[in-house]
Amino acid sequence: MSVLSFVGAASLLLAACATQGAADSAQGTADNDVPEGATDGLASRLCTLGDRLEYRLFPGLDHNNLVAGSLSLVGSWITARLDNHVASTTCKTNP
Repeated sequence: MSVLSFVGAASLLLAACATQGAADSAQGTADNDVPEGATDGLASRLCTLGDRLEYRLFPGLDHNNLVAGSLSLVGSWITARLDNHVASTTCKTNP
């Protein structure tokens, strides 16, 4: 994929997510670079703001191997946003 193609695809994804209020977050439980509590706090804030957040924990993955471990799920999430499917949410309350 060329840089221009990537930028175009990223722009479409951002537009789709902005109009849907959608966000996706993946957290490895063994991540020492971004502690789980920090991501939990961000997730809570996004849910409070009314975003449709899909937050997933990946047991045993650290910061370095989280991308490979979550790639298929994140790829599916991105494809669904580009196809204008409404994002699911893991928020307990979503105003």
